[in-house]
Amino acid sequence: MNDDGILVLGHGTRDPRGTALFLQLEEMVGRKVKFCPVAVGFMEFAAPTAVDAAEKLVAAGAKRIVVAPVFLSSVGHMSEDVPQAIREASERVSPTPIVAAPYVGGSRKVAELSEKRFNEAIAAGPNVPLEDTLLILAAHGSPEPEAFDEFAAFVRRRSEWTPLGRVEACFSMMGAPRLADVLEEAAVGPFRRVVVQPHFILPGRLSEMVRAEAEKMRRLHPDKEWIASEPLGIEELLADAIVEVVNSFVP
Repeated sequence: MNDDGILVLGHGTRDPRGTALFLQLEEMVGRKVKFCPVAVGFMEFAAPTAVDAAEKLVAAGAKRIVVAPVFLSSVGHMSEDVPQAIREASERVSPTPIVAAPYVGGSRKVAELSEKRFNEAIAAGPNVPLEDTLLILAAHGSPEPEAFDEFAAFVRRRSEWTPLGRVEACFSMMGAPRLADVLEEAAVGPFRRVVVQPHFILPGRLSEMVRAEAEKMRRLHPDKEWIASEPLGIEELLADAIVEVVNSFVP
């Protein structure tokens, strides 16, 4: 692995705050793989690009580049946009080979990070038993049926971390079940506490929308405790997930 370089690939955002946060992964992952150069690249909306990152890694001595796609789903970007980004980078740095590791969302470290955000969210609230708590995980969503199956599998893994009353999966933007419908069901359901957790990496417009939906339910149904957690965020556990998927791929 010492001759490899790691390209931490993100989608990219128009929000400069999100870009600055994601760029922190370069240093965070670099501390964990001290003998490999690490560079962050984005597919769109922000710089550096994937091509820029690949050129940086070759200049640092990488004989092969391993792309770590920082996506929470293998549906959509992983099947089209990531291969396209790799092709463009490969053309620029040929003959240095570029290969893709599995997507980061499949790592158990992401489920651990999700649990951490949940625990932070309920820490300041009333002492409601976990078995009387419903956790709603809201992902971006996709029209592809495989997206829900994959997310439901993550929710099953996530439920192993915390013995809650129930964990529900839903989508905030497209696909079914929709966040609004799941929230309405929660309002008439048996659970005293409902925690709504945006299953996104970066804060921004979508996570704020999820928070606003939870706040609306709190006003309409004050008999329950409604809490919105922070998104997953950029932190050590996410960097650990990146290293985990790279190590699972690299002999």
